Amino acid sequence: MRGGRPWTRVWPAGREPRRLVSACPRGLRDMGSTTVPTTTVIGRDAELDAIRDLLDRAVSGPVGLVVEGEAGIGKSVLLEAAVEQAAGRGFRVLGSRAAEAEASWSLLAVGDLLDDVPEQAIDPLPEPQRNALDVVMRRAEPDGRSVEQATVGAALRGVLTRLASEGPLLLVLDDVHWVDEASAAVLGYVLRRLGDDPVAVVTTRRLPEPARLDLPGVLPEDAVVRLRLGPVSMGALRSILESRLPTRLTRSTLSRVHDASQGNPLFALEIVRVLEEVGVPPFGEPLPVPGDVQELIRRRVADLPERTRVLLLRAALAFGPTSPVPPSALGERSLDCLVDAERAGVVRLDGQVLRFAHPFHAAAVLATAHPDLIQEVRRQLAAEAVGPEERARHLGRAVDVPDLDVARTIEVGAEAALTRGAPLDGALLLERACRLTPAEAPRLAVRRGLRAAEYYEHVGEHASAEAMLDHLIARELTGDEAAEALRLRAEVCMADDDLAGAEDALAEALALNPAAHRCALSLMAITAQRRDFERAQRLSRDLLERLDPSTDGPLVAEVLAYSAMTDFRAGDGLDWARIERALELEDRDAVPVGSDPPCVIAAYFAFYAHRYDEARQRLIEIRDDVALRGFEDGYIQHWLGRLETACGNLGAAIAHIDEGIAITALTGNSALRDQLVADRAFVDVLHGDLDTAQERLQHEGPVGGLAANTEIRVALAAGLSGGDPEMAWEACRARVEEAERDGLTEPHQDDWVPDAIELMIARGLGDRAGAIIEAWEERGRALGYPWALALGARCRAVLHAAEGDDATAIAAAEEALEHHRSSGQPFHRARTLLVLGASLRRVRRRADARRALEEALAEFERMGCRRWTERAREELARIGGRSASTGGLSRSERRVVELAAGGASNKEIAATLSVSVHTIESHLSHAFVKLGVTRRGQLAGRLADEAQQID
Repeated sequence: MRGGRPWTRVWPAGREPRRLVSACPRGLRDMGSTTVPTTTVIGRDAELDAIRDLLDRAVSGPVGLVVEGEAGIGKSVLLEAAVEQAAGRGFRVLGSRAAEAEASWSLLAVGDLLDDVPEQAIDPLPEPQRNALDVVMRRAEPDGRSVEQATVGAALRGVLTRLASEGPLLLVLDDVHWVDEASAAVLGYVLRRLGDDPVAVVTTRRLPEPARLDLPGVLPEDAVVRLRLGPVSMGALRSILESRLPTRLTRSTLSRVHDASQGNPLFALEIVRVLEEVGVPPFGEPLPVPGDVQELIRRRVADLPERTRVLLLRAALAFGPTSPVPPSALGERSLDCLVDAERAGVVRLDGQVLRFAHPFHAAAVLATAHPDLIQEVRRQLAAEAVGPEERARHLGRAVDVPDLDVARTIEVGAEAALTRGAPLDGALLLERACRLTPAEAPRLAVRRGLRAAEYYEHVGEHASAEAMLDHLIARELTGDEAAEALRLRAEVCMADDDLAGAEDALAEALALNPAAHRCALSLMAITAQRRDFERAQRLSRDLLERLDPSTDGPLVAEVLAYSAMTDFRAGDGLDWARIERALELEDRDAVPVGSDPPCVIAAYFAFYAHRYDEARQRLIEIRDDVALRGFEDGYIQHWLGRLETACGNLGAAIAHIDEGIAITALTGNSALRDQLVADRAFVDVLHGDLDTAQERLQHEGPVGGLAANTEIRVALAAGLSGGDPEMAWEACRARVEEAERDGLTEPHQDDWVPDAIELMIARGLGDRAGAIIEAWEERGRALGYPWALALGARCRAVLHAAEGDDATAIAAAEEALEHHRSSGQPFHRARTLLVLGASLRRVRRRADARRALEEALAEFERMGCRRWTERAREELARIGGRSASTGGLSRSERRVVELAAGGASNKEIAATLSVSVHTIESHLSHAFVKLGVTRRGQLAGRLADEAQQID
């Protein structure tokens, strides 16, 4: 017990969790179990070998197996074999079997996975996470707050990590194409963060259905094996048929069945069952083909007695096609009526538990039932339901005409779903309540519809939100209602990165309801984002005039902070006094996730002021505060990633960015995801992985919008790192021309400009570049930005060097280094040292050049900037004066070289030394230059030569 509450999971109307009971009895989930039942798998030897290999590899870190194939091909049987093998090896097994009818039940698969998790794995979690799992697992009633998917993801991650520390885990997800979207998002989030935990994941997917959780997208690509099950051989099919049916087929008939079923075991079984009834058709007449199997199953169901079909209909509607059904839930003496269904192969009776033989059979029960009967059974189930959500679900499907009481009941069920942390379920029920609200209660219908649209937007169902809003706008709305509908439409536009559409919707909303202050605040932020600073500043002034700090303090705080940010972006600098006032008025207990309240904007200001330690501390405090409330915020990860990138801590930056990308998979914020993908591509370029960066943007990333600036930075950084300069120029040319025409405002917003200047110089556009340098440095002096002055001076150094004036270039580079002292940007400082060293070399100041270049080289090496490291080494090589020797290798480089000379791959070396592959590539790049070799195969000989010299 925790908090005095017994651990009892309450399921609706007798529903039990969907366990892989036949594959993994409860006793087998305990560690160390060795008594394992045997599932007979016929004709799948190679697949069984793949399962054994999977379990072997799992002890070294997360691995995955995706089993794909058409319905009835044998995926679930193979999954059961995997479970039994794992249990026999001491794996703890957690499993879930999804169902089409339950695909909208939010977080159902997560709840099933956790059903047999011991209390001691959950007890240490933070209270918000424990409470979230209680609700998801239906072991506690919601406390009135919605359960966030990010909270559930953090909790599940903690549970799996704790279990994996005790021994290897196997997670099995049958029919992953039907896993509810919330569970798929949570599981994707968790699987990306398993680290080196010994976890194997096996999923099955029916082709051609799309997988809602695709393992190659969440686990390392080389850790996942995909098995596509094809037809079984005729010999294997004979064995399968003989193990399931009494009939023995002649070889010719078996051959015909194999051809007709296309080697699909389920289809073959159904065909043979028909042959048992009607006999084998003469040669020349076709057997039933696989496309007819659904009709064959329907016919088998239709031939059952009426009472049996009614009981099966109740089971299918109440429990779904894959859940175990206690016959007692179907009424007295139900077992007697179900014998015929078992004999027909429609269901299986395992003791006191009923199961449909296959989801096809449950679908056939529904397809053969009269619509009136289905409605009647749904009404009965609604009347018998013990929980408001289940009652609403059945009632919403049973009633077609508006009814005030029915709509109210469905709304109550929607509230239960929302507090359970199932916003999509809640939205679906709210929409149904809206549509069943009679015409004489229009305000009630609109209120329900607006809430449905809001929750659709929250879960990323933008098409559903738009459809709901269109339905409402077609009605006669009050001004307030129309304004709220437009605000929600703006939310959808913003999530889709359509700032123009959002701006238009908010402007229209304010015209209808000028007192909609939240709309005005959002409009102010959007207009600033669109660089219409004058309008944004006017909106902030109007808002501050209308608001009273004594009564509207938190909202005033947000307006003050947003207005300070707007003025900053307009080029007016950092107004810390206004931020401090906003922080005094802010309600820190109500900091919204994914927004920019004053405490967050204060962190941004610290970042822009290059007070990186302060910015880091503020951001981490906000992240931790939000986490204590059970949330995770992708925006904070984005900013932490930017901060660590600026500080040259690229490994830490990657960790934050990847975390943010995973969080957006839970929240559905595509605009933020685009920005994070662009952030990640920028780090790829700094590491020297230009192809990876380009592929990331092409296949995963944005096409502009909020991430446009970062995309320009990526293209320019690639162009200056040995990539395609023409592509880089095309990416920035329009913005360069805009800067030349309109001037520069805030250098932080235009931080791509210095790289664009260097590219222009390389293209022979020195005159144009010089004018932009002057404008850039003027803004830097006006705003007191040492970092901007450092980059401007470096650009002057590059320009003078290109003109052949190295003496003036050296002076400009030295000036830049003075400004770098207070800017805290190691990457840019190293680039300045590289420019300085090159000019010093050209004027034959070799000792000074060497010092500058070696300092630049050391910094590039520390950061793992491979291409910039190579450029620094090339400059050093031009100086001469040192011979290559292994004595110049660092301890880390020597260890890497020894392993590489022994035949280890980069990935294997990285695993041995517990570092990244990027680090290994960087060490080898340096070592090649120091050793004077050009190929990996020369390393062993070079080390041997050195050993002889030492002897």
